[in-house]
Amino acid sequence: MGTSYQSPLTESENVVTQVAEAQARRDYAQTPEGQRKANLRRYLNMFGVASSAAAVFAVILGPFAFQWPGRITGAVAASCLFLAAFLPFVGYRTYEKGLGAWNPRARAEALQDLQAKKEKFLAESSLEALLIFNREDMYRYHDIATTVARRASRLSAFAMTVGFLVLVAGAISVVIIQNNTSKIVIAALTALGGLFSGYITKTFFTAEEKAVNQLYKYWQQPREASYLLAAERVARELNDPAKERAYTDVITKALSIVLIKEQLDLEADNVAGNGALTSKPRTRRPRGSTRVQPNNPPAQPNGQGSAAADTA
Repeated sequence: MGTSYQSPLTESENVVTQVAEAQARRDYAQTPEGQRKANLRRYLNMFGVASSAAAVFAVILGPFAFQWPGRITGAVAASCLFLAAFLPFVGYRTYEKGLGAWNPRARAEALQDLQAKKEKFLAESSLEALLIFNREDMYRYHDIATTVARRASRLSAFAMTVGFLVLVAGAISVVIIQNNTSKIVIAALTALGGLFSGYITKTFFTAEEKAVNQLYKYWQQPREASYLLAAERVARELNDPAKERAYTDVITKALSIVLIKEQLDLEADNVAGNGALTSKPRTRRPRGSTRVQPNNPPAQPNGQGSAAADTA
């Protein structure tokens, strides 16, 4: 039984859905209704952050600075925490409800556009057409990477803001409270909250950095595509024996460049991951000892290292 031909434009439904949703969010954010609901969501998020800070202040300052009973302190803190969770949820649901009317239309348009491009590809399969269609696919993945980077940047800023508020609340509490034991406990909790906030912020920064690095790879593709197109134009002007050899060289070198770049990117990712997770142990030399130089010098390109060693 034969297998059906899959064109390079064949994409998974998940990718199309993500691209359609990203496009729908951008379109909805440009409308007056989307801007109003985005501002409402922003204000509700700000009130939620203020409510969480108020809960922290109530727990820390209530029993000591204002002499509140435990029942009042618990009620105020619980109310503030409820508002801190409820207000952002209301803003999120309000915005998503308005966005829901945009999603079906954008998704249908994206699927129709993809189907039209598939049909066009089946009718025309030259190198120029393949590169054009591949570039359009890259634009869609570029949108996904941009969305991830933007979301990670916002979340990292939010985590830094929360950590800063925790540190400010802890510093004010330590200054106001007179009991030394309470000061030590509050300072320890504040430091722990700052560490957790820094860890979360670093995680979001890492996600943003990876998304930006992926965008750098996308931005390099036009230059590489121009090299292939220039090589193809030159090969068309050659005679038949030289043309076949030129096409073979173009294909071989293009594939080798891709494989080399993928290997270098993989090695760079491994080095970055190992450097972030582990640290190389450092050995202390005893006093009076000299550093031992390696017997074999580092290899130089084009055999320069071996020649230098033979000369020595």
